[in-house]
Amino acid sequence: MKRSILATSALTALALAAGASRLRADVFVLTDGDRITGKSVSEGKRNFRIQTAYGRILVPRAKIAHILREDGSDEIVNGAPAPPPPPPAPPVRLTLVITGKSFWYAWNSKDSAGLDPTLRLQVRLDEETLATFVDRAASDKEIKGALVNTFAFVPKEIAMVAGNGATLQPPETRPGRIVLKMTAKVETSSPPPSSRRLHLAYQVNEGSADKPTWRDVAEASAQVQPQAESPLVMELHQEAGDMQFAKRHMKNLETFQMSLRPE
Repeated sequence: MKRSILATSALTALALAAGASRLRADVFVLTDGDRITGKSVSEGKRNFRIQTAYGRILVPRAKIAHILREDGSDEIVNGAPAPPPPPPAPPVRLTLVITGKSFWYAWNSKDSAGLDPTLRLQVRLDEETLATFVDRAASDKEIKGALVNTFAFVPKEIAMVAGNGATLQPPETRPGRIVLKMTAKVETSSPPPSSRRLHLAYQVNEGSADKPTWRDVAEASAQVQPQAESPLVMELHQEAGDMQFAKRHMKNLETFQMSLRPE
């Protein structure tokens, strides 16, 4: 009687183990829809050796569509090839022609400790920054008691920071005319979108050189339709207005006018 109970218990344990083994096995789904449950012994370039409950079998790799692994992953063996990625968008060429007066800003010389007199001109398309032009050259000889930075686009004094996927050329300077050329990878469609917003802004640092806090102090924007086939040429015309430095602060800064239009 005891032997019978022990034998029955052993058979039950073997059955449970076999069931657990089956649950942990991989499922090989063939290209004709059939399924094989088992463990992969070897996976070659031409054949798979699979250990099943009925013995070891050899299955051509070309006959296996995918494998449902025991960890829940689905491994494609001979599924449909993934579609090729779309070709990258061709670069868009942008030319900015700056005419008129230069932008300038002044700070009180007595407050120069920890002051960063850097100016920036940032070029954005929608919310993406294409380029940032940085001018750090300041002088205390133009206005008594003031530290003045005039954004003059002198190639040796200006730094350029390209946005993601953009390339910049050094500024071309002529009397009363500055040309900024850049290329940028932006998505275009046919017909071109009508919601592209080209935005330019002069910025001052209200923080420090180590912890900058940039603020737009003069800006202009326009709706544009960039095309890969031809460059987008825009003119930025600037008028100084009644800006002045008085009583330790800039006055009438809002009168500096920037107009952006196709050239």
